[in-house]
Amino acid sequence: IGYWPIYGAAEASKWVAAYAGVQYTEKSYTDPQEWFGNDKLNLGLDFPNIPYLTDGDFKITESSAIPTYIALKGNKPELLGVGVTGKTNVRVIEGVLGDIKTNFLKHVFNGTKVTKEALAPVATNEKIVGLVAQLSKYLGDRQFFVGNSVTVVDINFSVLSILLQVALNSAGAESPVDKHSNLVSLIKRVKALPGISERVAAVQGKRPVLPPTPFGFELKSQ
Repeated sequence: IGYWPIYGAAEASKWVAAYAGVQYTEKSYTDPQEWFGNDKLNLGLDFPNIPYLTDGDFKITESSAIPTYIALKGNKPELLGVGVTGKTNVRVIEGVLGDIKTNFLKHVFNGTKVTKEALAPVATNEKIVGLVAQLSKYLGDRQFFVGNSVTVVDINFSVLSILLQVALNSAGAESPVDKHSNLVSLIKRVKALPGISERVAAVQGKRPVLPPTPFGFELKSQ
């Protein structure tokens, strides 16, 4: 799995691999030129981007496709949902999480150094707050978003919540996720799962969750 030395868009795939027991090697691009000037052009990727995954001659990009391949490779198809409704509902939650991520990142990658004052209002952004509240209502008192066991959307949500929390806490604001106890409990539940707990312990506080470049202030550790 190739990516920058941050959580970003690749960490969820690594949590899926950890849970599914799929071994992988991390390719961490500490020098952007190694990616942009060499590997992006020469790895033979159909849609060159990072994160990417290579498995022998099979090569894919897109952070939504990589966990799917890993789940199937690790013989954990239930991570993608069980049955027609389960698989469909996983896709629904994926779309909701994508909307939250898009609305968050447009405040981070806006072409200028984002300040604390500019980022803090994300904590009360109507779109983000509304979608998080809907996720909390949807989850209710269940253990996971879809079905009776963990799926990729529980993992994706947990990683996205870390990004939100670190960015907003660093700006002196509270993540909207933290206002919903059932979502906080879900994150703790996911982080305690076999494989994932070891991954969390191995990287927590040892790498940035977001690239520091867009920020005009120092990000806290998670």
